[in-house]
Amino acid sequence: MISATYAEGKLKSNTQYFTYDNQVANSQGTAANVFRLSANYDLGVATVGGGMQKATYTYGNTATNFGLSAAVPMGATTLGVMIGSRVTDGYTDTAKNGTQASYSLNATYALSKRTGVTGQYSNWDNGVGGDKSTHTMLLLTHSF
Repeated sequence: MISATYAEGKLKSNTQYFTYDNQVANSQGTAANVFRLSANYDLGVATVGGGMQKATYTYGNTATNFGLSAAVPMGATTLGVMIGSRVTDGYTDTAKNGTQASYSLNATYALSKRTGVTGQYSNWDNGVGGDKSTHTMLLLTHSF
């Protein structure tokens, strides 16, 4: 594994490269290598970020994930949004090749310095050309 991180001022970024020696020959599910890149920037009124991960499998097929996010603090409340996609290519079962999409909306409210409540709604594709799933969550947190 090789990794590098940059954190200066309002910009933070990280990149990683993994290579694996426990590969199964001609396997469409065993990663040969993985590359990751992510960054976020504090604009003052919002923090925006993005990332990607590309996995190349021993058979040569790939899966690439992309994500973009934004968080906007407004006093005790922070509103957030995230969109993402997964692109798969090179699978012998061509039904596995394609793009899946997702998004998430969330709001966090600080009840005090140590207690908060978060609500989140998520929506994503179950598979290439498949049905969509959703998830709604309400979470109460407290730090001790």
